Amino acid sequence: MIDPSTKISIPDHVESTVDGENVVILNFESGEFYGLIAVGKSFWELVNRKKNGIAIEQILRDLMKEYDVGEDQLRGDILALITELSKNGVLDILND
Repeated sequence: MIDPSTKISIPDHVESTVDGENVVILNFESGEFYGLIAVGKSFWELVNRKKNGIAIEQILRDLMKEYDVGEDQLRGDILALITELSKNGVLDILND
């Protein structure tokens, strides 16, 4: 179950690079590429800075400061992104 206190991290088999307004992500296990822009890019940069994991609630707080978006909308979008990226092996959901 993913909730705001859940921590996420980027697995060792995933690399990323910033290309202007985009972040390009490569999953070396699957060979698949992903691209994120705008809020998605900011989300990825926050997660990428915390090698030992970052709580979703911290990500939401930081993004709320950066973007003019409703909290419910942001939470829904970020949880959907986390779910999708974790299904594709690009994010790890950490269980304490």
